Amino acid sequence: MNDTVPLHTHLLRRGELLATLGRARAARALLRRLLRQPEVPSASQAEAHRVLGDLAFAAGRFRQARRHFAAAIGRRPYVAEWYLRYAAAVEGDPKADPRKGLAALRRAICLEPLEPSYWTARGRLAIRAGDMNQARRSFRRSARLHPEKVAVLAEIIDGFVATGCESEARRALIAARFRAPNDAGMAQLWDQFRFDCLRAEQARAGRGARGAGDMILPFPKSVVSSTPVEGPSVVIRADQVSRPRPHLLRLIPLNRHGS
Repeated sequence: MNDTVPLHTHLLRRGELLATLGRARAARALLRRLLRQPEVPSASQAEAHRVLGDLAFAAGRFRQARRHFAAAIGRRPYVAEWYLRYAAAVEGDPKADPRKGLAALRRAICLEPLEPSYWTARGRLAIRAGDMNQARRSFRRSARLHPEKVAVLAEIIDGFVATGCESEARRALIAARFRAPNDAGMAQLWDQFRFDCLRAEQARAGRGARGAGDMILPFPKSVVSSTPVEGPSVVIRADQVSRPRPHLLRLIPLNRHGS
């Protein structure tokens, strides 16, 4: 029985481990060494580019991340998540063309049309591209998929609010709370949404009013004064001095007449 592991497999696993541990420089060196090896399978090359893309994205090098994600997609074009990563690298780069990210998300949605996070990502990039109609359709489609993750639902709510659809955001939140009535994250998201709506309504109502301050006040904080009190320091005791007595003797009945 041969237990040897191919070199490219060892380098890939080691590189992924180093990346997970936060040793980005060592991980990049190993993965680049892997890509220089002859006859490396396409799947291993794709995974190496994916990890390198993640490292570049974490470092804020979005253009380099897009190159690695594009290389990974070229070797394994049927992994929908990699299109999402490419779109995220487009979204994170203020100089990137959002249409490239939208094209990648269309491919991801074709592969996995029932994943709500792909639709929310498409909605965000559509807002950036100035296409509000496409953005609303994307957020509506994502809401109809009933996402279970609070983070995805928060993106839907933010998208509805950004596109002027607060009523749809409210309906999506009410439906989500009905499906998960005991979810603390949903309740917190609902409270935050109501607070934001009140703030927005207050801003619209108070716009132009002279000297109109915030009507929604923060919770008061108790302030303890540290000013020393003048006068002599005394110790006040409410208890009385007690005399020690054995407890066992109290349990023995005493004969008043003697024995």
